Amino acid sequence: MDTYFAPAERADANELLAEIEIANRNPIMSGLLHSINGLLAILDEYRQIVATNDSFLKILNIDDPSESLGLRPGEVLQCIHADEKPSGCGTTKFCFSCRILPSNSKGRHWKEPFFMMSITCYAD
Repeated sequence: MDTYFAPAERADANELLAEIEIANRNPIMSGLLHSINGLLAILDEYRQIVATNDSFLKILNIDDPSESLGLRPGEVLQCIHADEKPSGCGTTKFCFSCRILPSNSKGRHWKEPFFMMSITCYAD
């Protein structure tokens, strides 16, 4: 697949559903999602969202949590570059300077199935 930065592959539908179920049933992930006030999304190894906390949904005006599941961070955050390549967020030449992906890619060394991403918003 065509990419300038991160791997372009995505989880297939069955794999994604299994990851979402695991994230929702994991007491540690559930505890983090309910205890962190900032925006928090849990990503799989393909950088797809498998769980979010209420703050994440509220700040992005997402009423149905399933609307964000399976998307990559730049896609749900409506990054101006997310649609420039067929594989979406993480695959354009601009993604190298993104501050979201490095927090995820460091976790890949641990070989864990999920990675967390937190986003800090700054007021203008």
